[in-house]
Amino acid sequence: MKIGILTFHYAYNYGAILQAVSLYDYLKSMGHEVYMINHKNENIIKTYRISTLFSNINGFKECLLLFPKICLRLIRFNKFKRFIKKNFLTIECNKIDSLDCIIIGSDQVWNTSLTNGYDSYYWGCIPFDGYIVSYASSMNSIELSDSDKKNIKEKLMNFKSISVRESSMLNLLSPLTDKKIKLVLDPTMLNDYTYWLKRCNNSKSKSKYILSYPLRDSETVISLSQKIAGEKLCSLKIIRGDSNWNPFSKTLNTAGPSEALSLINNAEIVVTSSFHGTVLSILLQKDFYTIKCKDGNNVRTESVLNLLGLKDRMIETESDMDLSSHIDYRMVNEILMRERKKSQNYLYSILTE
Repeated sequence: MKIGILTFHYAYNYGAILQAVSLYDYLKSMGHEVYMINHKNENIIKTYRISTLFSNINGFKECLLLFPKICLRLIRFNKFKRFIKKNFLTIECNKIDSLDCIIIGSDQVWNTSLTNGYDSYYWGCIPFDGYIVSYASSMNSIELSDSDKKNIKEKLMNFKSISVRESSMLNLLSPLTDKKIKLVLDPTMLNDYTYWLKRCNNSKSKSKYILSYPLRDSETVISLSQKIAGEKLCSLKIIRGDSNWNPFSKTLNTAGPSEALSLINNAEIVVTSSFHGTVLSILLQKDFYTIKCKDGNNVRTESVLNLLGLKDRMIETESDMDLSSHIDYRMVNEILMRERKKSQNYLYSILTE
């Protein structure tokens, strides 16, 4: 079957690009001909433009720091571009008629805050004669207005089959459609430890380190990481969602996707506020702590931690940590293998009907 995927495959973001390549590779392993549909949401694209660095300049000091920031951003973004070019075949939007099926998702393709409203492509509102399905699509809402409910109810009619990534989304959307919505794993979890180990760049660290991976609540994540590093007598390394530069920080601003995976894989402990930082730590079988963010937007991470019996790894303060404890991945992997099989079976069923 000739399949096109609609997701954020063009985002220079670790989670977005790694979930995309995982779904792409898994579908290829099933024997399908797979393409990334080259639709790019303007609201997401603009967040990665170099020009955005000029919008918040305030004072002489920030002007001085602007040049190294631009250089680091260009280095990092070029690594993402090379990764995308190496790992994906793409198809233009005006050629999707040659496809048999379009899979929309995963990632927050239904998050209207990210996409600046309802992006017609991610909601299946496109001229296409084949069938459209969603896989592990996600959004940021736990409540919907009457207007949103009406809008989404109409858009869900575009899908032959619907699956979502969080149980909260299943409960939110189920009343809006007659179709049975399935709960599935994030695409990163379709592939196992061996797959992700091969995706690392095989670099080794000469010393033990704690990896800090903040996405939100950065100060809390880094502060707790520093305390753990001090207690464990380890160095500290930091990767993050942006490429802001501080000459006195330990941030690895230019790490590409494979480097980020290796940094997770080689760390003693990972401390993160990122959903995919959490998931990739699980897949690479690392001890980790996920910071419960103050904005209350923890549904995605709580969902996967509860599913895998790891809810104690979400913490708010230093007192919540037990540095003598280690994750028993035998138990976690038993659950993960069972849930992975369900998600794989869902993909098999919708692509063989």
